[in-house]
Amino acid sequence: MEKLEHIVEIVATTIGYVGMAFITLGVILAIIQYVVSRFDNKYTTDHVRLTLGTYILIGLEFMVGQDIIETVLHTTMEQLYKLGLIVVIRTILDFFLSREMGHLKEHIAKHEKEYQNQEK
Repeated sequence: MEKLEHIVEIVATTIGYVGMAFITLGVILAIIQYVVSRFDNKYTTDHVRLTLGTYILIGLEFMVGQDIIETVLHTTMEQLYKLGLIVVIRTILDFFLSREMGHLKEHIAKHEKEYQNQEK
């Protein structure tokens, strides 16, 4: 049983690292897009925000998974309260980031159509 617990802890930690990797990758891509946008009109600030927000959302989902697995392993009332609080905070973040991403997608689509119409 201890071996199984150890394996599950390793899996949970790996899932957390995957979440952090997504967030880090999103930051790197957003920085690259931002730098490129200063020299070229290929990306707008909205593109940068959309990229970063998307990767943050993906990373948060993995991190919630890690928290759930760790709580199943170490079920105490304190852990359950901690998990509940973390899930609530991350769910709120997820909701508002998803909403913002939707607005950004609409804004980008609207302005890309306007830009294409101006070129013709």
